[in-house]
Amino acid sequence: MSMRGRFPALVLIAVLGLFLAAPGFAQDAGVPSGTVERSEQEIADMSLSLQMKYMSPYCPGSNLRDCTSGKAAVLREEIKGWVAAGWTEEQITDELISRYGESILSAPRFEGFNMLVWIFPVLAVLVGLGVILWFLQRQQSMKLHDSVPTREVESDYTSDPDLERRLERELSARSR
Repeated sequence: MSMRGRFPALVLIAVLGLFLAAPGFAQDAGVPSGTVERSEQEIADMSLSLQMKYMSPYCPGSNLRDCTSGKAAVLREEIKGWVAAGWTEEQITDELISRYGESILSAPRFEGFNMLVWIFPVLAVLVGLGVILWFLQRQQSMKLHDSVPTREVESDYTSDPDLERRLERELSARSR
């Protein structure tokens, strides 16, 4: 057989060898075990969900989905590739944190010191409601004290009838 006849066969054997070696190579290259098969729609949905979950390391203050950077587009495609390869969300999160740190997360994890970020707002609302209730109770008790009827105190005061008539005339003149 001439060299021309062997060349396509050698190329076919090389491609077949690479294809068969690819799963082992991919496993060695950091593809996690325990992957999941997904449909195209599931891949698209999960990729979009993850892009909104992670902050962009290239556009400060925006999530990965909204970042217009070319590097962010590459990272979005990489995430989509991981989802298509069957990586779980936890595996993808761990990979991105190992690359970019905790700042890649749009919301901190509920562990360690980060628990304060989740607990403090709830405590602040509860304390605020407690202060408001205390204030309202105090106001209510002050109203009760003000509305307590007073007793008529007998005194040795005697009124002047002329003075009372004059007061009545002046008050009626002002009300007109």
